[in-house]
Amino acid sequence: MFSEAAMETSVLVRICHSLVALLWLYHARMAVDAVTAGAHNIADWHDACLNSLGVRTSRSERLWLCEENAPFIFLTAITLDQNSDGQRSDVERLASEASGPVSVCDCWSRLDLYDLGFEKFEEEAWYLRGPGGPSPEVPEVERVTEPKALAEFEHASTDGFETQELHELEPYGVYGKRVLEDPRMRIFVRRVGGRVVSGSIACVSSGVIGVFSVATVPAFRRRGYGEEVTWAAVRSEPSLPAILQPSVEGAALYRRMGFEPVDRYTKWVRLP
Repeated sequence: MFSEAAMETSVLVRICHSLVALLWLYHARMAVDAVTAGAHNIADWHDACLNSLGVRTSRSERLWLCEENAPFIFLTAITLDQNSDGQRSDVERLASEASGPVSVCDCWSRLDLYDLGFEKFEEEAWYLRGPGGPSPEVPEVERVTEPKALAEFEHASTDGFETQELHELEPYGVYGKRVLEDPRMRIFVRRVGGRVVSGSIACVSSGVIGVFSVATVPAFRRRGYGEEVTWAAVRSEPSLPAILQPSVEGAALYRRMGFEPVDRYTKWVRLP
């Protein structure tokens, strides 16, 4: 016969196990929902940027597509559903018809595209930050509302990502002026001595804040400016969770800000 104390302990253990299982299921469901929202958010960010340049895009239930030539920083295709059925054939058809590079973001890392001539160029984690929580004010960060400041942001972003070939484009060749009219898009910059040295973009759609294009001019790095513009993006809609795809170098910063990895994605590229 079990003692009353032993029975109580057994009940408590079962309750704890049940709570752990429920928390695991909740986290797993949250990750799935977050990645679905993130996938659609990235597609929305591409729509806003590319449509501002006059570049056509389209989407189905399973795939977002860029229909015309665009600056190389933008993807050609984005998976929108974790069920990969049909996505591979869509990518195969896209690759067969393309004359230039083709880049694909597989938001759930479900596809294997090696035999189609693709190579992996990025395989990292999604990072998610829940809504609310402590977030410092960033009074020295300004929101971009005028074309002149947009051109400054574009120039600093090109320097920050060290994509010098983009300087060969005319101003507004990466972000067209019409992007300022898109209600989903909020662009932020940090100035030092009047010069834009760091910037970020928040795309508010699909129930999340997508944080994009966080970059700091090399000579001004390690002074906290990148963190400031990231906080500005996160604070732009504090009632929503924020999601991003950080570089390996930036992951530690985002963890300090309360972001946590929730799932993995893979980006593929096929060169002509």
